[in-house]
Amino acid sequence: MDKILMVLCYLISCFIVTCIVFQFMDERYHRTYQNRLVYVWSGIGNTIFMTVLNLMGIPVLNLSAWLGLAGIGSGVLYYENSIKRMKRLAECEALLIVITFTEAFGVLLVKWILLTANAQIRNLVMATCLEVTVSKLVVIFVYFMAIRGVVKKHLAIHSKMQHTTCLVILLYSFINTLAIIQGLSHDLNSGIFAVNMCCIVLADLYLLYFIKAADEKKAYDMKVRALEQQAKLQYDYYLQQDQKYNQTLQILHDVNRHIQSIKELSASGNTEETKKYAEQIGGILKPLIPTRYTGNAILDILLSDKVRQVEDRESVLP
Repeated sequence: MDKILMVLCYLISCFIVTCIVFQFMDERYHRTYQNRLVYVWSGIGNTIFMTVLNLMGIPVLNLSAWLGLAGIGSGVLYYENSIKRMKRLAECEALLIVITFTEAFGVLLVKWILLTANAQIRNLVMATCLEVTVSKLVVIFVYFMAIRGVVKKHLAIHSKMQHTTCLVILLYSFINTLAIIQGLSHDLNSGIFAVNMCCIVLADLYLLYFIKAADEKKAYDMKVRALEQQAKLQYDYYLQQDQKYNQTLQILHDVNRHIQSIKELSASGNTEETKKYAEQIGGILKPLIPTRYTGNAILDILLSDKVRQVEDRESVLP
């Protein structure tokens, strides 16, 4: 039974680290392959392989294997044009080093709690499972609440409700861990506590993934609103240009009619009337000629449109 619990403990431990590493690479880089199963089976294989190495009990070999697998994953399964391969490798290895130190802090936290509570766990397997559970809880919260917000390409958006939820989850996990420590120190049924520890870690991982999904949904909603606003502005501008186009056609039609009138006046020798008619046509064509305000053609067109809108509003006012 103890061997099964130990295997289960290390399996969950490796599964959580694998999830965090793949999550990190998903948010930092682009996937090389479109087939999602490639990454699913890579994660499963990585979890099983590292579980076997963990059972050997050689910390140096364990860390070296994690660094090697992270290097392979960042170089083969992912790419990023703006980040060179060596930099991607360095980022993944830095993440694993941070995880290692965070796990060490979790182990020290367990020892400090046991010392403070004057408790002692005689079952070494349960003591190991407890250390792994607390260390992984610390890793999960440190990554999702601190590291992820720094390394994520797009700013993570956290609401007050999400912060409150995370604090409640953390408080619940801490209280539940204290209850487990008290039960194990009194040599109660260790199987129930082992299952409880597994459930705590997996539930926290799932809930924080849910919060991450909420962050991404909020970010996408903001992008959609921005695109909708941009589309509305473009549509309004299109309507303005369509109106201006129709106005231009009307002006050109009037100009053709006035040109015929000028020809008739010119043929009759009426110079003054011809001159007035020419000035009148110039006034009609004025809206079609953009004024040079800045020397920038596009900016001058926009400013001319705004000036024309103001003049139209002023002409309507009494």
